[in-house]
Amino acid sequence: MSSIKNFREIIDIDLESIDRILRSDDKNAALDMRDLIHRRNDFLLDSKKFLKKTYETELIKHIKEDLEKLEKPTDNYPKRNVKVIKAGFGGGKTHTLIYFYHYAISKGWRVIAYSGNQNDLTIWENFEYEITNNYSPSKNVPSKEKLEDIINNITTPTIYLVDELVEEISSKSPEIAGHYASQVITFIRNLIEISESNRNLYILITLPDEDDYKSSDNVRTFIRDMEHRLKRYISTIALASDYNKYEPYRIIRKSLFGDYSQSDIDEQVKLIVDYFKKSGALDSKQYGTYLQQFQESYPFLPEVIELIHDRYSSIFQKNRHIIKFLALVLKSIHLSGKPRKYIGLGDIDLDDKEIQGFLKNIFTSNSKIVFEKTIDEMRILDKDKLLVKRAITSILLQSLPIDAFARIDNKSILRNASLYAYLEHTRIEYEKQLIQAIDENLPNFLYLNKNSTTNEYVFRSFLNLEHIIRYKLNQLKSSRDFSRVKDKIVRKYLSEYIREEYNRYNKRDFEIVLETLEDANNTVYSIDTPKLKFLFYYEMPYDDLMKNMKDILIKRDENKDRIYKNALIFINLQNLGVTEKILEMEIMKQIEINRELDSYYDGEDQLKLAKNELKNRLNRVKEEINRSLYKVNLDIYLPYLNRNTSDFEFKPKPLKDQDDTRKNIFQMLESKFTDLDIRKNGLEIDILKQMLEKMLLNNDYIE
Repeated sequence: MSSIKNFREIIDIDLESIDRILRSDDKNAALDMRDLIHRRNDFLLDSKKFLKKTYETELIKHIKEDLEKLEKPTDNYPKRNVKVIKAGFGGGKTHTLIYFYHYAISKGWRVIAYSGNQNDLTIWENFEYEITNNYSPSKNVPSKEKLEDIINNITTPTIYLVDELVEEISSKSPEIAGHYASQVITFIRNLIEISESNRNLYILITLPDEDDYKSSDNVRTFIRDMEHRLKRYISTIALASDYNKYEPYRIIRKSLFGDYSQSDIDEQVKLIVDYFKKSGALDSKQYGTYLQQFQESYPFLPEVIELIHDRYSSIFQKNRHIIKFLALVLKSIHLSGKPRKYIGLGDIDLDDKEIQGFLKNIFTSNSKIVFEKTIDEMRILDKDKLLVKRAITSILLQSLPIDAFARIDNKSILRNASLYAYLEHTRIEYEKQLIQAIDENLPNFLYLNKNSTTNEYVFRSFLNLEHIIRYKLNQLKSSRDFSRVKDKIVRKYLSEYIREEYNRYNKRDFEIVLETLEDANNTVYSIDTPKLKFLFYYEMPYDDLMKNMKDILIKRDENKDRIYKNALIFINLQNLGVTEKILEMEIMKQIEINRELDSYYDGEDQLKLAKNELKNRLNRVKEEINRSLYKVNLDIYLPYLNRNTSDFEFKPKPLKDQDDTRKNIFQMLESKFTDLDIRKNGLEIDILKQMLEKMLLNNDYIE
């Protein structure tokens, strides 16, 4: 029987490539066309090595199809002989040009390479010199007639590579940058027009995103003008980021690892993912997607690439920074000499000075403080608490906010932070160590409260921590320990956190939230309580919650059933839910809001706002409705559909015939939507039925 092996037995680290990446003088590890032009980078000059370490992206394949037509009959020639490769910093623009430099050399073609940051000659002077071995110095572009004479000297297949034009513009003084930019555009436009009659010339030009140069008006104007004035000559603006979703995984593997067998990788990945599923670390519904992702990301767990490539993309300059950071991680693993079956977030050694330095340079100031404080706390852990250290590392990297667009995925944190307990140790002592370590590190996360822009992420961090502990203790059936930790995290820290922001919002709104949080400790969070278990499966953006609190909280009389009040308020907290379960809760919430508004607010405006809110949210979630399916107990929401019952603890009896169940619920729902006339505002009853079918399929109480 096959066994899970050390990943280095399947795919080994390319130490030569890692050494080259980390020795780069450029702090961004960027390739530079100047090094190729001036023949001063051995790696760039070695066609065999460069092509071997370059993954052929969809963009490269597309351009190759055009270039291959240079060798074929005239009628097969590309309709447009120019491509503009447009992407942000680190998107692979220069790498793609260098690839085609070597590709053309291997074909025996002529190559002309120009990099705007070389600053020796203007682009038109350089072009003339490369073609004729001579040039006429001039501050203005040559006439069309002269340019045509130059191009007529091109009699064999030739590829013209143009890089870093924007860097050239930005290096000019503001007084001359605008004029020079206009001259560059005129030259390229004339070059393209004239070269259309010369079937031997193919032009590749790189262009960055306008947003990468927010501080330079001249550069932004140049980029816009390039796209606008040359669009009739450009068949496609090829986006370097417009690729298969797994291309980043493949680029990383090609850059950092040696030769491998994909079949061997697939076999190992299946063994690991099967174990994840069996151990409870992976939901069965995630199995197929996770298996496919892991086959592409191995030996890194998919969440490592997802976190760095997707969430940290604004600070990691796409592939460039990602590859350098992962090279540091692999170097650390190599030097440790410890075997790894795979590489997860917990395997990133935050004690490594180079890794620390890299992360500190990119984190925001508040995140850096939390990062440093957490590392200090981790240093005091005993060596036998490696599991705890890994779990804290995973939580820390997932929880730190990077910028306003950072996203935190509760499910990834849960999966990764709890994984090692199943794979490496199952003793209860380790479970308790994990709980203790997380509890001790809460003040570090709480420090972020001082910066109001990070409220959302701190709030989520508490929920993530609670979710992990709740999940793990549920595995241990240890309700006593759960109660202890629950009180500390939810009642104490979370309540204190909300009180810090007390004066910013309406006092009564806060009292309702605090009362609900504390009441819910006894009714909602208990492991054995089936009601509202969905709470910690979804994000609760704190800022959005508080901004809308006044409008969405329903003021109920104190004699109303407490559980019903808790349920309704917590439903309101799920204001960004995207699964069918949350969709159903949102629908029910809006029905109740409409009903309450009729009595608490005398006017149609509020009712209209509530209906519009439902319509807007439904539009946002329609596309997501099929993505996530979770097990649901109908006793969570069935009591709230049927207002005739006075017992809000009502638990429906199992029904023998599921068709009867469907029919009854459909009738209740359809009648309510008919009464409120919401369907014409965008709700399709078919969506409701599809949603309910999936919920019934996963429902565990129907016999």
